Amino acid sequence: MPLSNFLQDPNKIAVSTAAQVFYQGPGQNSEMLGVIQSLEPSQDRATTAVRGIGTGDRILQRVWQLTEFKLNVQKFALFSKNMLNLFGYNDGFRMLSQLRAPIDIKELLLLPDGTTIRTTIYHGCYLTSFSAPRSISGDIIITESASFDCTYCSDGNNVFDYETGLE
Repeated sequence: MPLSNFLQDPNKIAVSTAAQVFYQGPGQNSEMLGVIQSLEPSQDRATTAVRGIGTGDRILQRVWQLTEFKLNVQKFALFSKNMLNLFGYNDGFRMLSQLRAPIDIKELLLLPDGTTIRTTIYHGCYLTSFSAPRSISGDIIITESASFDCTYCSDGNNVFDYETGLE
């Protein structure tokens, strides 16, 4: 079957995506992060069990807690700046306790339809862990990994949250 017929066949599916990741620290311009190996957003929300006197060993209901947004980033170390330099931290960085300012991380994802770009901005991200493994033969950094706790997420216009009714 010729390629043109394959692409027009509604029974065949081809999926392609592309992503760009930018960061912006306080007083900095938005910059592309570099060659991203993986970007893993995650959300966690705990619940608290509510029990009553005289109900035995039974949970009456669960009450949800606040949602925690986390972001893990892994990038190839192919540029002159390491990941911490890109996030605005200087070469004197030695411990996470030195990091005080949050950054914003923006993901632009080209969806498989080839025309729709989905924007997600992770606001107020604090670096919570960083690793830069070195190879045994020559101390060459191959990849760098960082984890962030994020304050909230938006699409640039709308905050992803529920309506509180509070003004």
